[in-house]
Amino acid sequence: MDSFEARLKFIQVLKSLSKTLNTILTYAPGSNSDSFNLSGSINMSGSKTAAVDPIQFYVTCCDEHYEDFQQCLFDTTSKMDSLDRLNVLIYYCKLIEMLKYLVDNSTGGLESKKHILNKVLLASIDKLYMLMLPGNEIKSLVNLNECINRFVDMNQLAGNIISDEEMKQMRQAFQRHSSTSATQISEAWYTVPDTEADTAGDYEKSFRTTLTLLNDRIGKQRLFYQQFANSEPIPCQEQGTAATQITLHRMENDRERHKKLKEHSWFIKRDTDRSMLSANEFEKLWDNTTGELTIEDLNNMQELHDISQQSYLTM
Repeated sequence: MDSFEARLKFIQVLKSLSKTLNTILTYAPGSNSDSFNLSGSINMSGSKTAAVDPIQFYVTCCDEHYEDFQQCLFDTTSKMDSLDRLNVLIYYCKLIEMLKYLVDNSTGGLESKKHILNKVLLASIDKLYMLMLPGNEIKSLVNLNECINRFVDMNQLAGNIISDEEMKQMRQAFQRHSSTSATQISEAWYTVPDTEADTAGDYEKSFRTTLTLLNDRIGKQRLFYQQFANSEPIPCQEQGTAATQITLHRMENDRERHKKLKEHSWFIKRDTDRSMLSANEFEKLWDNTTGELTIEDLNNMQELHDISQQSYLTM
Protein backbone atom coordinates (compact mmCIF):
# COMPACT_ATOMS: atom_id res chain seq x y z
CA MET A 1 0.00 0.00 0.00
CA ASP A 2 1.59 3.25 -1.13
CA SER A 3 1.33 6.62 0.60
CA PHE A 4 -1.54 7.91 -1.54
CA GLU A 5 -3.66 4.80 -0.99
CA ALA A 6 -2.94 4.88 2.75
CA ARG A 7 -4.16 8.46 2.97
CA LEU A 8 -7.38 7.72 1.11
CA LYS A 9 -8.16 4.71 3.29
CA PHE A 10 -7.42 6.55 6.52
CA ILE A 11 -9.65 9.45 5.47
CA GLN A 12 -12.39 6.87 4.87
CA VAL A 13 -11.84 5.55 8.41
CA LEU A 14 -12.07 9.06 9.90
CA LYS A 15 -15.23 9.91 8.02
CA SER A 16 -16.86 6.68 9.21
CA LEU A 17 -16.13 7.24 12.91
CA SER A 18 -19.73 8.18 13.65
CA LYS A 19 -20.76 4.68 12.53
CA THR A 20 -17.95 2.81 14.29
CA LEU A 21 -17.91 4.81 17.52
CA ASN A 22 -19.62 2.07 19.52
CA THR A 23 -16.91 -0.40 18.48
CA ILE A 24 -14.22 2.06 19.53
CA LEU A 25 -15.80 2.81 22.91
CA THR A 26 -16.10 -0.87 23.82
CA TYR A 27 -12.52 -1.70 22.87
CA ALA A 28 -10.64 -3.54 25.63
CA PRO A 29 -6.88 -3.74 24.96
CA GLY A 30 -6.41 -6.76 27.19
CA SER A 31 -8.86 -8.88 25.21
CA ASN A 32 -8.79 -7.50 21.67
CA SER A 33 -5.15 -6.73 20.98
CA ASP A 34 -4.04 -10.32 21.38
CA SER A 35 -5.91 -11.18 18.20
CA PHE A 36 -4.31 -8.38 16.16
CA ASN A 37 -2.68 -9.42 12.95
CA LEU A 38 0.07 -6.80 13.05
CA SER A 39 1.61 -7.87 9.76
CA GLY A 40 -1.55 -8.80 7.93
CA SER A 41 -3.73 -6.92 5.49
CA ILE A 42 -6.93 -5.07 6.19
CA ASN A 43 -10.01 -5.47 4.02
CA MET A 44 -10.90 -1.94 2.97
CA SER A 45 -13.28 -2.79 0.15
CA GLY A 46 -16.25 -0.60 -0.45
CA SER A 47 -18.81 -3.25 0.45
CA LYS A 48 -21.16 -2.40 3.27
CA THR A 49 -20.83 -5.86 4.77
CA ALA A 50 -17.08 -5.57 5.32
CA ALA A 51 -16.78 -3.58 8.54
CA VAL A 52 -13.41 -1.89 8.99
CA ASP A 53 -11.96 -1.92 12.47
CA PRO A 54 -10.56 1.64 12.80
CA ILE A 55 -8.15 0.78 15.62
CA GLN A 56 -6.74 -2.35 14.02
CA PHE A 57 -6.30 -0.52 10.72
CA TYR A 58 -4.15 2.15 12.35
CA VAL A 59 -2.12 -0.25 14.50
CA THR A 60 -1.47 -2.54 11.53
CA CYS A 61 -0.45 0.16 9.06
CA CYS A 62 1.07 2.92 11.22
CA ASP A 63 4.69 1.69 11.04
CA GLU A 64 4.99 2.70 7.39
CA HIS A 65 2.40 5.47 7.19
CA TYR A 66 2.21 7.21 10.58
CA GLU A 67 3.30 10.55 9.12
CA ASP A 68 0.62 10.34 6.43
CA PHE A 69 -1.97 9.31 9.02
CA GLN A 70 -1.07 12.17 11.35
CA GLN A 71 -1.33 14.77 8.61
CA CYS A 72 -4.61 13.32 7.34
CA LEU A 73 -6.05 13.25 10.85
CA PHE A 74 -5.42 16.95 11.43
CA ASP A 75 -6.42 18.03 7.93
CA THR A 76 -9.66 16.04 7.97
CA THR A 77 -10.55 17.09 11.51
CA SER A 78 -10.01 20.76 10.73
CA LYS A 79 -12.64 20.51 7.97
CA MET A 80 -15.28 19.03 10.30
CA ASP A 81 -17.79 21.00 12.31
CA SER A 82 -16.34 21.57 15.78
CA LEU A 83 -19.11 19.52 17.42
CA ASP A 84 -18.34 16.48 15.25
CA ARG A 85 -14.63 16.50 16.12
CA LEU A 86 -15.21 14.78 19.45
CA ASN A 87 -15.34 11.41 17.64
CA VAL A 88 -11.76 11.97 16.49
CA LEU A 89 -10.61 12.73 20.04
CA ILE A 90 -12.19 9.50 21.33
CA TYR A 91 -10.51 7.58 18.50
CA TYR A 92 -7.17 9.28 19.22
CA CYS A 93 -7.39 8.38 22.91
CA LYS A 94 -8.14 4.74 22.10
CA LEU A 95 -5.17 4.58 19.73
CA ILE A 96 -2.89 5.79 22.52
CA GLU A 97 -4.40 3.23 24.88
CA MET A 98 -3.86 0.40 22.39
CA LEU A 99 -0.29 1.36 21.47
CA LYS A 100 0.58 1.80 25.14
CA TYR A 101 -0.70 -1.70 25.87
CA LEU A 102 1.23 -3.23 22.97
CA VAL A 103 4.48 -1.48 23.92
CA ASP A 104 4.22 -2.35 27.62
CA ASN A 105 3.46 -6.01 26.91
CA SER A 106 6.01 -6.50 24.16
CA THR A 107 9.19 -8.51 24.56
CA GLY A 108 10.83 -6.49 21.80
CA GLY A 109 10.48 -5.53 18.16
CA LEU A 110 7.96 -2.71 18.62
CA GLU A 111 10.37 0.23 18.73
CA SER A 112 8.57 1.90 15.84
CA LYS A 113 5.27 1.83 17.74
CA LYS A 114 6.97 3.24 20.83
CA HIS A 115 8.26 6.09 18.67
CA ILE A 116 4.77 6.70 17.25
CA LEU A 117 3.24 6.67 20.73
CA ASN A 118 5.70 9.00 22.44
CA LYS A 119 6.91 11.32 19.69
CA VAL A 120 3.87 11.52 17.43
CA LEU A 121 0.57 10.90 19.21
CA LEU A 122 1.35 12.07 22.75
CA ALA A 123 3.45 14.98 21.49
CA SER A 124 0.57 16.31 19.37
CA ILE A 125 -2.20 16.31 21.97
CA ASP A 126 -2.10 20.10 22.34
CA LYS A 127 -2.63 20.60 18.61
CA LEU A 128 -5.54 18.15 18.61
CA TYR A 129 -7.20 19.91 21.54
CA MET A 130 -6.84 23.20 19.72
CA LEU A 131 -9.05 21.68 17.02
CA MET A 132 -11.48 20.26 19.60
CA LEU A 133 -11.87 23.64 21.35
CA PRO A 134 -11.04 26.31 18.75
CA GLY A 135 -10.83 29.97 19.68
CA ASN A 136 -13.85 32.28 19.46
CA GLU A 137 -16.29 29.41 19.09
CA ILE A 138 -18.66 29.09 22.04
CA LYS A 139 -20.54 26.07 20.69
CA SER A 140 -17.40 23.91 20.89
CA LEU A 141 -17.57 24.23 24.70
CA VAL A 142 -20.49 21.78 24.61
CA ASN A 143 -17.81 19.07 24.39
CA LEU A 144 -15.64 20.55 27.16
CA ASN A 145 -16.59 18.01 29.83
CA GLU A 146 -15.79 15.03 27.59
CA CYS A 147 -12.55 16.71 26.48
CA ILE A 148 -11.51 17.00 30.13
CA ASN A 149 -12.38 13.35 30.78
CA ARG A 150 -10.31 12.20 27.81
CA PHE A 151 -7.39 14.38 28.89
CA VAL A 152 -7.47 12.74 32.33
CA ASP A 153 -7.41 9.29 30.67
CA MET A 154 -4.47 10.16 28.42
CA ASN A 155 -2.58 11.74 31.31
CA GLN A 156 -2.84 8.47 33.23
CA LEU A 157 -1.63 6.51 30.21
CA ALA A 158 1.35 8.87 29.90
CA GLY A 159 2.37 8.36 33.53
CA ASN A 160 0.57 11.26 35.25
CA ILE A 161 2.59 14.10 33.76
CA ILE A 162 0.00 16.47 35.22
CA SER A 163 -0.25 15.93 38.97
CA ASP A 164 -3.44 14.77 40.65
CA GLU A 165 -3.66 18.11 42.48
CA GLU A 166 -3.59 20.08 39.22
CA MET A 167 -6.22 17.80 37.74
CA LYS A 168 -8.38 18.24 40.83
CA GLN A 169 -8.11 22.02 40.61
CA MET A 170 -9.12 21.94 36.94
CA ARG A 171 -12.17 19.77 37.66
CA GLN A 172 -13.22 21.97 40.57
CA ALA A 173 -12.96 25.06 38.36
CA PHE A 174 -15.16 23.37 35.77
CA GLN A 175 -17.78 22.20 38.28
CA ARG A 176 -18.26 25.57 40.00
CA HIS A 177 -18.49 27.67 36.84
CA SER A 178 -21.85 29.12 37.86
CA SER A 179 -20.76 30.45 41.25
CA THR A 180 -17.25 31.81 40.63
CA SER A 181 -16.61 35.41 39.66
CA ALA A 182 -15.57 35.92 36.06
CA THR A 183 -14.26 39.46 36.48
CA GLN A 184 -10.62 38.34 36.21
CA ILE A 185 -11.13 36.18 33.11
CA SER A 186 -9.53 37.48 29.96
CA GLU A 187 -11.79 37.80 26.94
CA ALA A 188 -8.91 36.82 24.64
CA TRP A 189 -8.99 33.14 23.71
CA TYR A 190 -5.79 31.21 24.40
CA THR A 191 -4.15 29.69 21.32
CA VAL A 192 -1.67 26.83 21.29
CA PRO A 193 1.76 28.13 20.15
CA ASP A 194 2.71 26.99 16.68
CA THR A 195 5.79 25.02 17.74
CA GLU A 196 6.99 21.60 16.71
CA ALA A 197 7.14 19.92 20.12
CA ASP A 198 7.12 16.51 18.52
CA THR A 199 10.52 17.08 16.88
CA ALA A 200 12.11 16.63 20.30
CA GLY A 201 9.52 14.18 21.56
CA ASP A 202 8.60 16.63 24.31
CA TYR A 203 5.14 15.32 25.07
CA GLU A 204 5.35 16.69 28.62
CA LYS A 205 5.28 20.18 27.12
CA SER A 206 2.31 19.13 24.99
CA PHE A 207 0.37 18.06 28.10
CA ARG A 208 1.22 21.31 29.89
CA THR A 209 0.02 23.35 26.94
CA THR A 210 -3.20 21.32 26.80
CA LEU A 211 -3.80 21.94 30.51
CA THR A 212 -3.42 25.69 29.92
CA LEU A 213 -5.86 25.47 27.00
CA LEU A 214 -8.47 23.57 29.04
CA ASN A 215 -8.23 26.03 31.94
CA ASP A 216 -8.72 28.89 29.49
CA ARG A 217 -11.80 27.25 27.94
CA ILE A 218 -13.22 26.58 31.42
CA GLY A 219 -12.88 30.30 32.07
CA LYS A 220 -14.58 31.15 28.78
CA GLN A 221 -17.47 28.85 29.64
CA ARG A 222 -17.80 30.48 33.06
CA LEU A 223 -17.78 33.92 31.45
CA PHE A 224 -20.44 32.81 28.98
CA TYR A 225 -22.72 31.45 31.71
CA GLN A 226 -22.47 34.55 33.87
CA GLN A 227 -23.00 36.99 31.02
CA PHE A 228 -25.91 34.91 29.76
CA ALA A 229 -27.48 34.93 33.23
CA ASN A 230 -27.06 38.71 33.42
CA SER A 231 -28.49 39.19 29.92
CA GLU A 232 -25.36 41.10 28.89
CA PRO A 233 -23.65 41.04 25.49
CA ILE A 234 -21.18 38.19 25.09
CA PRO A 235 -17.98 39.65 23.59
CA CYS A 236 -16.21 36.31 23.16
CA GLN A 237 -18.96 34.68 21.08
CA GLU A 238 -19.01 34.78 17.33
CA GLN A 239 -22.33 35.90 15.92
CA GLY A 240 -24.43 33.52 13.90
CA THR A 241 -26.19 30.22 14.44
CA ALA A 242 -25.30 26.70 13.42
CA ALA A 243 -26.24 25.99 9.84
CA THR A 244 -29.26 23.80 9.23
CA GLN A 245 -27.17 21.31 7.28
CA ILE A 246 -24.86 20.85 10.29
CA THR A 247 -27.83 20.01 12.50
CA LEU A 248 -29.20 17.60 9.91
CA HIS A 249 -25.78 16.01 9.54
CA ARG A 250 -25.54 15.36 13.27
CA MET A 251 -29.07 13.95 13.31
CA GLU A 252 -28.14 11.61 10.48
CA ASN A 253 -25.03 10.46 12.37
CA ASP A 254 -27.13 9.74 15.45
CA ARG A 255 -29.69 7.84 13.37
CA GLU A 256 -26.99 5.76 11.69
CA ARG A 257 -25.30 4.95 14.98
CA HIS A 258 -28.63 4.01 16.57
CA LYS A 259 -29.43 1.76 13.62
CA LYS A 260 -26.12 -0.06 14.04
CA LEU A 261 -26.82 -0.59 17.73
CA LYS A 262 -30.31 -1.94 17.07
CA GLU A 263 -28.90 -4.60 14.75
CA HIS A 264 -27.46 -6.26 17.84
CA SER A 265 -29.87 -5.35 20.62
CA TRP A 266 -33.40 -4.90 19.28
CA PHE A 267 -34.56 -8.54 19.44
CA ILE A 268 -35.35 -10.99 22.24
CA LYS A 269 -34.41 -14.64 21.78
CA ARG A 270 -37.52 -16.81 21.96
CA ASP A 271 -35.72 -19.67 23.69
CA THR A 272 -35.05 -17.41 26.67
CA ASP A 273 -38.68 -16.38 27.11
CA ARG A 274 -41.21 -19.21 26.74
CA SER A 275 -44.07 -16.86 27.58
CA MET A 276 -43.83 -15.25 24.13
CA LEU A 277 -46.63 -16.14 21.73
CA SER A 278 -45.90 -17.96 18.53
CA ALA A 279 -47.21 -16.54 15.27
CA ASN A 280 -50.10 -19.05 15.15
CA GLU A 281 -51.12 -18.33 18.75
CA PHE A 282 -51.16 -14.63 18.04
CA GLU A 283 -53.32 -15.00 14.94
CA LYS A 284 -55.81 -17.19 16.84
CA LEU A 285 -56.14 -14.69 19.67
CA TRP A 286 -56.42 -11.81 17.24
CA ASP A 287 -59.27 -13.45 15.30
CA ASN A 288 -61.19 -14.20 18.51
CA THR A 289 -60.82 -10.70 19.94
CA THR A 290 -63.82 -8.35 19.82
CA GLY A 291 -63.51 -4.93 18.26
CA GLU A 292 -64.02 -3.04 21.52
CA LEU A 293 -61.15 -1.99 23.76
CA THR A 294 -61.49 -2.55 27.49
CA ILE A 295 -59.46 -1.17 30.39
CA GLU A 296 -57.51 -4.40 30.44
CA ASP A 297 -56.73 -4.02 26.74
CA LEU A 298 -55.42 -0.51 27.32
CA ASN A 299 -53.27 -1.72 30.20
CA ASN A 300 -51.87 -4.48 28.01
CA MET A 301 -51.12 -1.97 25.25
CA GLN A 302 -49.29 0.23 27.74
CA GLU A 303 -47.25 -2.75 28.91
CA LEU A 304 -46.32 -3.62 25.33
CA HIS A 305 -45.36 -0.01 24.74
CA ASP A 306 -43.08 -0.06 27.78
CA ILE A 307 -41.44 -3.27 26.58
CA SER A 308 -40.81 -1.80 23.14
CA GLN A 309 -39.31 1.31 24.70
CA GLN A 310 -36.91 -0.83 26.72
CA SER A 311 -35.81 -2.67 23.59
CA TYR A 312 -34.62 0.60 22.07
CA LEU A 313 -32.55 1.71 25.04
CA THR A 314 -28.85 1.92 24.26
CA MET A 315 -25.75 2.53 26.27
